[in-house]
Amino acid sequence: MDIGTYLGILGRRWYLIVLIICVDLAVSAYFYRQANTNAGYQSCTELYVADMSAPSLISAPPTSLQSAGELLAGETAANFFADDILDIAQSASVSSYITDTVFPTASFPQAPNWAVGGSRRDRTVTLCLASPDPTVALKAGEALAAAMTTDRAKFLGPMAKRIYTRVISPASVGPAPTSHATVTLLLRLVLGVLVALGAAFLWDALDPRVRNRADVERALRVPVLSD
Repeated sequence: MDIGTYLGILGRRWYLIVLIICVDLAVSAYFYRQANTNAGYQSCTELYVADMSAPSLISAPPTSLQSAGELLAGETAANFFADDILDIAQSASVSSYITDTVFPTASFPQAPNWAVGGSRRDRTVTLCLASPDPTVALKAGEALAAAMTTDRAKFLGPMAKRIYTRVISPASVGPAPTSHATVTLLLRLVLGVLVALGAAFLWDALDPRVRNRADVERALRVPVLSD
């Protein structure tokens, strides 16, 4: 079929295409709103991590270190310690500590699972967690910061004597990121358009009515000599 035939099908079945796309828009918008509502709020805090023997050691540019063949022992240890802080912050023991701090008088058959996410950049560690309630998210973020600084010995054990940590950005709360929900919304919209076009072409192909010369030739299997 040529482009004109395809355009003719779209013109004949435009109401079906519009109907499917409208339903897809409504369903996609509902799920997108639900995803944003369920995402809740995110609390993030930033920590500085270093070797206790040199907590204020400032690293030289990597190029000068490499060219001089020098490595700062404190800097190397701090990087490892920062990775350790990131791993321990995501442990079940820290999750229980946060629960006990945020809800000191409550008892839970199953304690909330605080999914702590984070990233490390040199000596800086960013830790984040989410909650449907902004006040709870803030308290949980503050408890997480305390677990990794003032109460770090509970989780680090003997390593706490080697690791220096302090808060450089107190916990702050904002809407939880919904980039995944946005991508899902776009995929749903694209899929809806494809389904609408496919349904229009399929319906037209199954329609036995004769509408033009091509339909006559296809039905009779003989060429039409004149209109």
